[in-house]
Amino acid sequence: MNVGVGGVGGVGAMGGTGANAGDGTTSGNVGNNSMTSVRPGQSAKLACPVPSGLYGMRVSWVRRRDTQLLAVGEKIYTTDSRFFVTHSRHVQVWFLHVLNVTKEDEGEYECQTSTHPHVSLLMFLKVSRTYSKILGASERVVASGSVLSLTCSLKNFTTQPEYVFWFQGDKMINFDTGRNVQVTTGTDFRYL
Repeated sequence: MNVGVGGVGGVGAMGGTGANAGDGTTSGNVGNNSMTSVRPGQSAKLACPVPSGLYGMRVSWVRRRDTQLLAVGEKIYTTDSRFFVTHSRHVQVWFLHVLNVTKEDEGEYECQTSTHPHVSLLMFLKVSRTYSKILGASERVVASGSVLSLTCSLKNFTTQPEYVFWFQGDKMINFDTGRNVQVTTGTDFRYL
């Protein structure tokens, strides 16, 4: 039995405990020491809100593991074309975007205001693979005509998937009414 997981934007997107950012990603807590989670291959969007007293200030983005200056304002200082910056002037928030995230992108990022002394916010980008696992023994013996209950546990997902596909061989069996298949949803699992 195989399990396929899916939904708009896939199983996971940016997120921790935050809300949808409107672009298929979910942001963690905005502010100092926030965490953003994303799967490999997805896009990450890190937010840097500028304090109201510093309206009009540009920010710098630094990757902390190697102190690489990534951007100042909207000017990019890295040769990695996956990075770009956007700015929402009406709410004074700067965003660092990372396209096609890899495990190597995981780590701490810092945004700094262009003031003296500078004001900094730290955020952590977590990159983890989402997977599913059928709980219990890998082989089960049941009498013909009896009920078989399987539990699929979803691991490392950052947003609740919209659906889970159950397969027997190459055939999806979610809606196999001839065999009385029923799929039940829980917080981090699916029953067949």
